[in-house]
Amino acid sequence: MNDKRPAWSDPLKESPFEVRKFTQELADGVEAEIRKRRQAPSGLRRSGRRQVITAALAGVLALGALAAIVPQFVQEPKSPAGLTAPAGERLVYDAKGNKEFTVYPEPGLIAGQQAGYLFQFTAPFSEFAGKRLSIQALHALSGLEVAAVREETVTAPSPGYKGLERWTAAFTLPLSGLWRLAVKLDGQAYGDVVVSVSEGEWSASPLFAAGPYQLRGIAGRAGFIDPGFKAGQSNKYMWHFWGSDRELQGEFRVLAVKQGTDKLIEVFRSGELGGALNGADRHVPSTMSLPESGNWRLLAFIGDMLFESIVVQVQP
Repeated sequence: MNDKRPAWSDPLKESPFEVRKFTQELADGVEAEIRKRRQAPSGLRRSGRRQVITAALAGVLALGALAAIVPQFVQEPKSPAGLTAPAGERLVYDAKGNKEFTVYPEPGLIAGQQAGYLFQFTAPFSEFAGKRLSIQALHALSGLEVAAVREETVTAPSPGYKGLERWTAAFTLPLSGLWRLAVKLDGQAYGDVVVSVSEGEWSASPLFAAGPYQLRGIAGRAGFIDPGFKAGQSNKYMWHFWGSDRELQGEFRVLAVKQGTDKLIEVFRSGELGGALNGADRHVPSTMSLPESGNWRLLAFIGDMLFESIVVQVQP
């Protein structure tokens, strides 16, 4: 690989995320992987996960065009909400031959783990100024639709740029497989891309302390007092949440998916969250039951946003 980079690549050395995601170690590893694959026989196919990692990091390092190497989006079948299920990974959105934007995901997207995404929009800033930008995500197999990014008004270009060349977001996609990310401006469809997410960790989420109690979940984010789960038996679970007022507003519901399946079931629904408790910003009591033994991922939604996912082990 040519080590002499053009001057315009210098600003890309800085991470667009609050917490650095793309380390030099990762970059060196990806460049080595690219060299290895260039020397491999042409008939050798990449695995789905390797293709995502290579495309994502190579894009962030070089901001290359990816339209020619990813499949196009198929306009069927449709979900109840009108979004269409993706047929293959596609990191570039073209409108009538014009590249409108490219997404560069954090390498190694994993179900149930928050990840960073860099969007490079090509239109002038005037096309976005003062408009509300949001992203909806649709899972291909299950049809699950979530709000990845709530509406936010675009008030300024990306730092150091004339437009939105480095617009960033961080969100969690709860299931493995293909996800369509639909970008909207003022509630109207602007374009879409498709990302591939690898299978997440299915070990039980850890316990952490909150006040006098041990909660299962993610410290400083979400958890519940866990008396255990037995298949088919209902029990009480007190949920605790940490976050901003905006994040914690809306109806609360819990969906669940068993390891090895894409079938989602609703296990709990309530109204608004309660006030502070045990050091958490909000809380809500719940009654939940899971029908079968095994590992289950609980998807905690507040409003239409996936707030967090927690893995539990259900006993027979």
